[in-house]
Amino acid sequence: MPEPWANPRTRIAGAAAETTPAHSAEQFAVNVTAAAELTRLLLPALRAAGGTVVFVNSGSGLNARAPLATYAASKFALRAYADALRSEEPQLRMSTVYPGRTSTGVQREVRAAEAGEYDENDYLRPETVAGVLASVLALPADGLICDLTLRPFSLRTSCPPALPRSAPSPTSRPVSSRLRRPGARRHRAAAAA
Repeated sequence: MPEPWANPRTRIAGAAAETTPAHSAEQFAVNVTAAAELTRLLLPALRAAGGTVVFVNSGSGLNARAPLATYAASKFALRAYADALRSEEPQLRMSTVYPGRTSTGVQREVRAAEAGEYDENDYLRPETVAGVLASVLALPADGLICDLTLRPFSLRTSCPPALPRSAPSPTSRPVSSRLRRPGARRHRAAAAA
């Protein structure tokens, strides 16, 4: 029986030097074109409902590694599509979830290609990923999760370190100053006078 998290016809792993144009086209068709077309078809209803779009990407959409070159390239492309759509449709809430390694048949294939052992306890359960997706969709209307990275919690897996800030950004001000309404300072000054 096919797993709900994987297209059983799509080969995930493969060295870049062995990737054929047909394999690349298939990866992009499944991971980018299908998502873009489904989103395009649903946009009128999503706009009317003030809906939420959730793209299920992959940790490979943030960090490419061997032997997943074409798969990672397609996931980076999905990331770019989601970012562009976010700019084009600012009235919609748009989230991208980047699940890490998940205990599925696809992960067995990847581990075999990496010549590694597979222990399902080392990976996220599909139910965990589904629960996170449900949480993103259930978020109250005043909140937005733009990007969410989900990793298995095990001794061999960790989150990457936060990137150091080179210079303060407009959003590095205290939250209270970013949440003030325009003109709030003017009103306080008038009240003090």
